[in-house]
Amino acid sequence: MATYNGEKFIKEQINSILNQLDENDEIIISDNGSNDNTVDVVKNFTDARIKLFIYKRNDTRSHWNKLYNITANFENAINKSCGDIIMFCDQDDIWEANKISTLKNDLTKKDCVFSNYCIIDEENNVICARKHTTNPLNNPIRVLLFPPFLGCTMAVKRSFLRYYLPFPQKLILHDIYIGLIAYLTNKIYFEKKVLTFYRRHNRNVTTASHGKTKNNLFRIIAWRSKFYFLILVAFLHFTKKSTKHNVIGT
Repeated sequence: MATYNGEKFIKEQINSILNQLDENDEIIISDNGSNDNTVDVVKNFTDARIKLFIYKRNDTRSHWNKLYNITANFENAINKSCGDIIMFCDQDDIWEANKISTLKNDLTKKDCVFSNYCIIDEENNVICARKHTTNPLNNPIRVLLFPPFLGCTMAVKRSFLRYYLPFPQKLILHDIYIGLIAYLTNKIYFEKKVLTFYRRHNRNVTTASHGKTKNNLFRIIAWRSKFYFLILVAFLHFTKKSTKHNVIGT
């Protein structure tokens, strides 16, 4: 879990996770220099499975830097984790009681999984009961143009994720980056059950949460071109490593 000024909702989120953890599981929280009570709220939990790390790289001089910070903070959380399975988590959502067990089972089928989700507002009112009515992976063109991968619904095997760490410098949308590579390598599975209550509010860090963007058309095209180039490089890197691993293993 990457956090930044999430004091309002983080307690409810953590409680929804703790209730379904095994004794050897962990919640890794990497805080990016919050200036509210987020850290204090986390410290008030006495559960040893919660591990807090401070990652002060909060450069907010531009919209782009804010997005780079998110990826860097998530990468820090990943690097601090120990488990064979990593589940991405936002600071302001709520997890269904069976989310962890369901995603663990799904990961016996593929190396990466993302699930359906419900959208709620600040008061837990339902905005959209089910985001996906059909399997979004069945439409390849739409997957590539409008990737459906939302980080807080995703889980990956560490053995799969290691191919992509460290993330490229100035990468944004690390969840879409991972999801697209998993899709291109046929390593991803869609769980149709709604397992996350995804919260939209006016303090969401990414503008994608509101369906808005602060960038003009030129910047969007430039960013997308760079992003898909990184996807291609990562895909070729994965293919090369996988081939080498298979040759060594035979």
